[in-house]
Formats: sequence, C-alpha cells, structure tokens
Amino acid sequence: MSNSSKDISGFFKLLFSLAYIIIYPLIWLLCIAFYIVYFIIFYGLFFIILIGRWIYYKLKRKKDINSVSNSSFATKISKPIKNVEEVKNKLKLFDKSIYDELFNEKIRNRGEYLFNNEKVVSMKSDGNNYHFKVQGNELYDVDIVFDQDSIISTSCSCPYYQDTHDNCKHIYASMMQCRCSHNHDILKEELNSHLNGMKYTLIGAEKYIGNRTGRFDYDRFNLCYRKYDSYIYYVQNSTSYENNKEDSLCRRLISVLESENELKKEINEILSDEKVISTPIRIPRIPRRKKLPSFFFGLGIIDFTLSPSKRRDDERKHIMDSYGLNNEETDLVMKGEFKPWQFEDEDLEEDDYYYEEN
Repeated sequence: MSNSSKDISGFFKLLFSLAYIIIYPLIWLLCIAFYIVYFIIFYGLFFIILIGRWIYYKLKRKKDINSVSNSSFATKISKPIKNVEEVKNKLKLFDKSIYDELFNEKIRNRGEYLFNNEKVVSMKSDGNNYHFKVQGNELYDVDIVFDQDSIISTSCSCPYYQDTHDNCKHIYASMMQCRCSHNHDILKEELNSHLNGMKYTLIGAEKYIGNRTGRFDYDRFNLCYRKYDSYIYYVQNSTSYENNKEDSLCRRLISVLESENELKKEINEILSDEKVISTPIRIPRIPRRKKLPSFFFGLGIIDFTLSPSKRRDDERKHIMDSYGLNNEETDLVMKGEFKPWQFEDEDLEEDDYYYEEN
C-alpha cells in the first residue's frame, strides 16, 4: 500500500509540474496577447478618431469656404455664358427677331429707342386687337392685330406710315411694349441678383477671415475687395443701365457672370491659402518665494522673506531673459499695457505706421 500511495503521489506531483510548465506560459502568452490586442484596439480607435476629426474639420472648412461664394440670391443662370442667344434661351425671353422681316434694321433701332425711353404712353387690348398711343413729334395712334405671336395687321397715324404704308418705328415700339416689356424686367432682375451675390460673397469672405485665427494674404484680399466693390458700384449706378437695349443688357449680364466667376475663384484661393498660427506663448507663472525660516533673537520675530521690490526686480529680469525684451518694452509689460509676445511679431515698416495712423 505504501508503494502504491507513493506512486500515486509521484504521479500527481508529475502532473502538477507538467501543468505548471505548460499552463503558466500559456497564461503569460494570453496576458501578452490581451495587452497587444488592447494596445491595437485602444490606439487604433485613437488614431481613427484623430483621422476622423481631421477629415471632418477639413470638409467643414471646405464647406464653409464654398458657402461664402455660394450666393443666397435666386438666379436662373449659374455658370458663365458666351453668347447673347444662350442668355435669351436660359431666361426664356420673348424672341422679337421673329418680326425682323416686317421691319428694316433702321426702323427696329429707332423703335427700340422709343420703347426704352418709355415713349409708349398707353396700351389697351380687346382680344387680339391692341391700341397704343406713342409719343413722337406728336401723340400717334397705333393699332396692331395679333394671332398668337403673328402680326395680322398694323396701322399708325404718323406721316411716315400714312405716306408709305410701311411699318414704322412707332409700330415696332408698340410691338415691343406688348410682347417684350417683361424681357427688360427679367434681365434687370437677373443682373441685380448676380451683383448682389457678388456683394454677398465679399461680405461673407470678410466675416470668414474675421472669425478665423489663421493668417491670410490680407493685401490680396483688400485689392480684390476694392476691385470688385468698385465694379459692382459702377454697374449698378451706370447712367445707361435703365435705357440699354435688350442685346446690350444681355452682353452686360455675360460680363457680370464672368466677373462673378472670377471673384469666386479668387476668394476661394485666398481663403484656402490660410496659414495656421501656433498658439500664442503664455507667460509662465513665477513660483512664489518660500519664506525663509524665522529666528527669535529676543527682539521679536525676524522674517527673512524677500521684499516686494526685490520680488519685482526678479520678475522683471525673468521677463527680459525669457522674451529678449529691452528696458522700455519690459516697462510696458510691467505696466500691463502690452503682453510680452506682442513684441515678437515682425517689425512694421515705416509705411505701415503711416497707414495705421491715418
């Protein structure tokens, strides 16, 4: 029995030793694997969040820049156009050229001049029959009969029509009043919408720059602002703006569309070229001096603390050494009028001082 018990105990000892040899390294391997997985998951998530934040702010900045140049004014044309006919098609203007064969070019130009200068005094209609009064050398009566967009018959009380029975400038002006009166309104509304959109872009860019902490090319932005602000003022206050011919207004709209497109490109370049400025340096807190031990000499407690003047001198020396300031700059900092890092900016030129004072 003793031998068998010894054999059993030896077997268990061998079993436990094998288990210790095998299981103990496995536990260590599991712990190491756990820490590796934990490290990968933790830092992986950290870097994913970091990259996600970078992408988010990148896209948000791009969206903010695009929102600056996207006008909130309703326009029917959003891209530059090269020819007048395309403008008319986009705005769905009435095509008065369908009547060109009824009027020679000289009559058309004079009639459009009368229409633009509001010489058509009145217009009355009875079905397809229209009666007009047009101011020329005298007040002339004009009658036109339409069949949808076709002209059936015309008449005018002016001497030219009475002598020749050819369509005159008064008839052409009346035709434009009846069929093309909305064309000018549509063109002017579209022009004003794009001009207001350009103004909105300039104001939005100015606010964007003011709310950002980065550094921009301010000289380029100021030149851009003055250039397009003057252009907008010129177009809106042009003396010939109201009385322009339809084709002239179309050409002006084409010019405004090109200028608006150039403005958006330039503003996007200026805002995208933002230079990030590092966080400004802060004055490190000067540690308070610890009181030196006091001793009793029979005359009272003598406190060997540093005097306020000595502490102020040490603070002054610390600021001068940390920021490389001279005595005059240090005095301004000590008075609280300036921060020490404000003297680290680039020196201004004499011209800059001149413009700041004015």
